[in-house]
Amino acid sequence: MADVILSQDDVDDIGDIGEEELTSSEYAPTEEVLSPLETLQHLASNGNVFDSQTAVHAILDTLRAVQSSESHDEYTEVIDIFYKLSSDSEPLVRVELMDALPHVARFCDETWGMPRCILPIVVQYLHDANSQVRKTCHQSLLLLLEYELISKSELENEVCPVIVQLANPENVDEFRTEAATLIGRLASFAGRELTENVFLPEFTRMCTDALFHVRKVCATNFGEITSVISRESTEEYLLQKFYYLCEDGVWGVRKACAECFMQVSCAVSPAIRRRDLAPLFISLICDQSRWVRMAAFQALGPFISTFADCNTTGLLYNEKTGEFSISSQAHSKLQTLQTLNSTCSDSASVSNATTPPGESKRSENIQEADDSTNEEVKNSISSQVDLRDNSAISSGAETALNFLDSSGELSENSSSSKAYEQFNAFNYWRTPLTEVELDSVVETTSVLNSHKEKAKSEEEEEEDHITIDPIFDEDPSHGRKRYLQYLYLENSGEDSLGTLIFNHSNDTKRDNMAGDDGAPLRYIDDYSDWSSMPDSQRDVKEESTIHQEQIPQSLLEKFTSMTQVQLAQTVDTEIAKHCAYSLPAVAYTLGRGNWRCLKYTYETLASDMQWKVRRTLAFSIHDLAVILGDEITSVDLVPIFNGFLKDLDEVRVGVLKHLYDFLKLLPVPQRREYLPRLKEFLSTDNIRNWRFRWELAEQCILLCELFTASEVSEHIVPVAMMLAVDKVADVRCMTYKLLGVILRSLRDEERLLQGFVNDLIEGLALSYRWTGRHAFAVLCQHLLQEDGLQDAASLERFAKDFLPSLLALGSDSVPNIRLALARTLTQSVLPIDYMTSTQNPHCDDVLRIFQALQADKDSDVKYFANLPSGAVPLCVSRVSASELV
Repeated sequence: MADVILSQDDVDDIGDIGEEELTSSEYAPTEEVLSPLETLQHLASNGNVFDSQTAVHAILDTLRAVQSSESHDEYTEVIDIFYKLSSDSEPLVRVELMDALPHVARFCDETWGMPRCILPIVVQYLHDANSQVRKTCHQSLLLLLEYELISKSELENEVCPVIVQLANPENVDEFRTEAATLIGRLASFAGRELTENVFLPEFTRMCTDALFHVRKVCATNFGEITSVISRESTEEYLLQKFYYLCEDGVWGVRKACAECFMQVSCAVSPAIRRRDLAPLFISLICDQSRWVRMAAFQALGPFISTFADCNTTGLLYNEKTGEFSISSQAHSKLQTLQTLNSTCSDSASVSNATTPPGESKRSENIQEADDSTNEEVKNSISSQVDLRDNSAISSGAETALNFLDSSGELSENSSSSKAYEQFNAFNYWRTPLTEVELDSVVETTSVLNSHKEKAKSEEEEEEDHITIDPIFDEDPSHGRKRYLQYLYLENSGEDSLGTLIFNHSNDTKRDNMAGDDGAPLRYIDDYSDWSSMPDSQRDVKEESTIHQEQIPQSLLEKFTSMTQVQLAQTVDTEIAKHCAYSLPAVAYTLGRGNWRCLKYTYETLASDMQWKVRRTLAFSIHDLAVILGDEITSVDLVPIFNGFLKDLDEVRVGVLKHLYDFLKLLPVPQRREYLPRLKEFLSTDNIRNWRFRWELAEQCILLCELFTASEVSEHIVPVAMMLAVDKVADVRCMTYKLLGVILRSLRDEERLLQGFVNDLIEGLALSYRWTGRHAFAVLCQHLLQEDGLQDAASLERFAKDFLPSLLALGSDSVPNIRLALARTLTQSVLPIDYMTSTQNPHCDDVLRIFQALQADKDSDVKYFANLPSGAVPLCVSRVSASELV
């Protein structure tokens, strides 16, 4: 307490000082009486680091104050102070000055013009001794170029020589690394000509720099350079450097190459992309470093998308609208393929009557043996045997073959008969089988051994020119590529498909390999026939053997392998999510005709244990439906879509957000099946997830145009009535818009329209809950303003159906309801001449209720009742804000 008394005594002593004495004492704040320019001069001249930083911060405010006085001399003095601060010896001051420089330059350019000292300061700081100052200078330089405050001539004559000097091999390592970064970032601003003439020679030299940091930065910015320069320059100067970087001894450089692979692929010709880049990318996927493999798998889908060609896939993408469309030529080509398949199946039955006995017996064995195999595989094998007789091909199939051969989908042959012999569904979709002469009956073991020896000799002859795929060091199940001999043998006394004999050069090595449980590892090819193979492995085997020409087969195999569990354990735990994210782009690249290559992969991802994978698919299933078309969507995507509807809310929201986009692609009967399921979206795992219900209301607005008036009345109206009384205001405001759309949809059906109006009055206007009555008042305001009910017929209908119930709310005991009514009358009802004219049978009631609200005992109600008609209503502004989300 003594301390407090002492402090009070001190204050009393100070209080005894006179006013004039206090003004002249040291307590007087002298800086407050100074002008902004004088304050800036005082701070800049002190020499204190803190004062210098404060002066830098005050530069922009001082310029604004000088602008108001329109004094050019003061402006010049401020710029002189700014230039003086740029030579400060303290790095902190220079960093602060570089942060403020772009904003100062932009302000000056808008008022007096770009100061001449700005660019010299930037050039000076590019080779500053402090690294933080240099990094800040790089950011400021990019901002100046983005603001278009530096011309291309200034960039070429003043900035580029400094960057080239920094890239000199004799410079320190940090300068060379920063020069490589600047070259990559400035390429887009410099343009093609300046980049090729000035930056390209230095960039190519730095790609082989002795310091791996420089090579890594070059690999990181490789895509930026290739996107600016011409294709010829990329292929002539940069491709060899890129090959060198992809084989660099440092894994960080190879990882950077994998990350920019898509950009490099877009900059080269399709031939180089297929011949050189595809094998190079496979080497990155099979890299020894896990981080390189992780980056390569993440970039695999984007890289595959660079093989897309609308001339072959037939799918056109509109960048403005974001919509896909199929060309007429591709549509006719798909129809021809369907005609060919149906014709071949019909010709198979015709040829059975003319097939030799041995061939007939073999065909029966093939068709009846493997019941557990996919039906399509059996049909393909049967077609292969039956189509050996050329006479079985009908004229319709002949026309289809000629069309496909001329369009480039089949390889050109010397004669048309040779094309007939080689083409069938089995050879088209799968790897061709080795032609082996088969005896009608194989009874002894000697015949079996002779076939084994023959297959082994053929494999040894081909071993010299077989390309071996690299393998994963961590995963022994990814062995070298095995080229198998398929021999169909018949067992006497058994009606079964002959044994599939596989000859491997590493049989001994595989026999010695064992799994974690001690049991020998079994490959897909270890099974003697497809009937004993597990379903999942059999599907992978079938999918990997499907023939397609759009992309290299090795890339497709690596992409479909991203769903394997061992990759998630050894490479990346989220590798399946990256596969799901890129799958629509890969499907677009392959085209509708090659969907079978991805079908099993998509089904595997749809049943993945990670909800993030399923969520990714749910958000893109509508785009995939557009790519695949109506028929494939109905057969393959609808079951997966139905599964997503029963999934977690994190997955269901992806389906809900694009519900209209997906349902509009389905046939009308199939589309109607989802109407009763709209109510399922009202129940969520977390009741606080109000955005889920907001999305439902927005989608219902779009769905009204897909269904008839009776279907809207039966299924969408109950959902809208529940959303109209939601606890969240944004949900209710979006629902008011939905109710207006429903009214327009039912306008031509008098019975349904009257029933809907009665439901609104009974469920909202006469509701025992105040939220329902409040919703009715706001709904009427929305109908008059948002729906534009300005014609006489609509106004008469509103006055007849809604106005009496609306005016009845004037005597409601809840102030919030009377407040909503006052706002509706002031902003929506009274400005319409019809409502206050004698043509309206309720005009007297309108004026009476309005006068009562103006004298209401609640101040807020009275305020809104006297509100000018030009003010913006609260709920309408909220609806507009919701639409922008």
